Amino acid sequence: MSKVYSVILAGGSGYRLWPISRKNYPKQFIRIDGETLLEETINRNLSFSTSEEIFISTTEELFLITKRIVRKTPIPLSNILLRNNNLETAGATLSTILRLKNDFHAKEDDIVILQPSDHRIKDIENFKKYISKGVKIANKGYIVSFSIRPDSYSTELGYLKIGKKVDDYYLVEEFKEKPDLETAKQYVDSGYYWNSGIFIFSIKIILDEFNRFYPEIFQDLENNLENKESLDKAIIEKTDRLVTILADFDWADVGSWKQIYRLEEKDENNNFLVNENKFEILEVSDSLLIGGYKQIALIGLRNIAVIDAYDVLAIFNLDDQNKIKTILKNLEDRHGQKFLLQKPFVSVVTTVFTYREEVKEAIRSVVDQDYPYIEHIIVDYGNNEEWYKELEDYIKTFDLGSKEIYIVREKQSWPGVYPAMNRGLREVTGEIIGILNADDIYYDQSVISTVVDSFLSEKWDMCWGDLIYVSRKDLTNITRFWRGENYSPGSYKKGWQAPHPTLFVRREVYEKFGYYREDIPIAADYEFMIRILEKHRLKGCYINKLLAKMREGGESNWKNILRVLKGNYSVYRSIKSLGLKFNPFYIFLKLLKKIIQIILK
Repeated sequence: MSKVYSVILAGGSGYRLWPISRKNYPKQFIRIDGETLLEETINRNLSFSTSEEIFISTTEELFLITKRIVRKTPIPLSNILLRNNNLETAGATLSTILRLKNDFHAKEDDIVILQPSDHRIKDIENFKKYISKGVKIANKGYIVSFSIRPDSYSTELGYLKIGKKVDDYYLVEEFKEKPDLETAKQYVDSGYYWNSGIFIFSIKIILDEFNRFYPEIFQDLENNLENKESLDKAIIEKTDRLVTILADFDWADVGSWKQIYRLEEKDENNNFLVNENKFEILEVSDSLLIGGYKQIALIGLRNIAVIDAYDVLAIFNLDDQNKIKTILKNLEDRHGQKFLLQKPFVSVVTTVFTYREEVKEAIRSVVDQDYPYIEHIIVDYGNNEEWYKELEDYIKTFDLGSKEIYIVREKQSWPGVYPAMNRGLREVTGEIIGILNADDIYYDQSVISTVVDSFLSEKWDMCWGDLIYVSRKDLTNITRFWRGENYSPGSYKKGWQAPHPTLFVRREVYEKFGYYREDIPIAADYEFMIRILEKHRLKGCYINKLLAKMREGGESNWKNILRVLKGNYSVYRSIKSLGLKFNPFYIFLKLLKKIIQIILK
């Protein structure tokens, strides 16, 4: 018996829902008011496919964003199939089908349901019936499409001219992909239907059609990676195996803000509002209003879109979305890619074993950051179901917006600080990574935005700032001040240390030079910094600002002489292991700096 695979295409660029979507953050990954479109698509497929039968096809540059979504679902991360960034939907489809066949042992008579990741279909039960019908027809040797009755003249969709009816499907006389506006009007007025973008076929049939109509890419995909042909142009317009089912499930291609407006529920003034508390409006109607970071006042307006996207506030008539391309071109001419790309995602890693109440304060300090693009990875070790439920319920009290909190549950016993940190680092998807201990908090709400601005000002590999120690039970009681300083070659010999809870590092630094050493029990963070700054001579940046509050009582706390000795021995081991010279006066210089900072607290 043949298997049925669901394949979701999740590539593309992000201009159509600008300024929330960006070139490096396409629309299927953005969250406007609820789930992302990719999450909706995955959950819809889970209603008729098992998690092992669902595959996400995406580009290499979108892998981490895709992972951020998929890891919250039951779909294995191994089911994310990467393809070259340059392939359009023809090459993307062929690449994915070949991966299914070669790496997952799919057979030629197995069926594939190919679908985009940016459609909205709410009536899932009705949709399932059509999918079941389509699979049965595909088993007869057809490529099955679904036809939607048009309600406008769209230049973003393909059109089908329906022919003779056979049983409960129709032959297709003609298929045309994305016509110009005048041609689209002719098609709609002549009774053509929209193509839904969903296709069902057997692996054998689609490979036969690629070999028939597109032999150069079929026979040598690796040397045709610059291919920019769409599946519709390359295969669907040419094949004589295409049939269609007239569909009446509620379907929408979410390709514009006006489409979003039409799909969402409105208030009594026919407005679609997100983050209503960010607006003060008077006599405003028939509009899409998405608040975020500024307080916005609107008076006497109709049929407009107002979208606050952190670094851009976009205001335009809902009927003028097609002019956004002109705006983007102008912005690119004046500012380069600054407003076309989303700012970096920041990953914060926190490990939890004890400090259960304190970690809630750590979470709040992350959620309260004024920078929107943050994921908080919480690695929870050995805690019981009751605590896990308590933690989940606490997280649900926050309106996260574009932020993410992801809990990694580890049943094993506590492995030690650095193995736990490394476990979290293997989960990160952000470009910039910080470590926040469970009993520490960020100093204020602007910490991460300050860090990101520093990274963007120059190509730094890591940055750090200043730190205050506070009493364990009273975060307002400052016990010590730890001022950071810039690093220059050889600084470690003079007792240099950066406040490690304030350290932020580019992800590629960890990927290239490794994580924290697990055989150094106390000072592996110090070893990492010296390894990067002294041995590999990467660029570090000192931010002259308080970034974190650290509770007294850590592993290397200066009040515990035994811990101090252990910490200094670990530092000695770190320096020697890197093949660097150890200054015998290092410990004295390090202690002297601490004494000075204690006096100046």
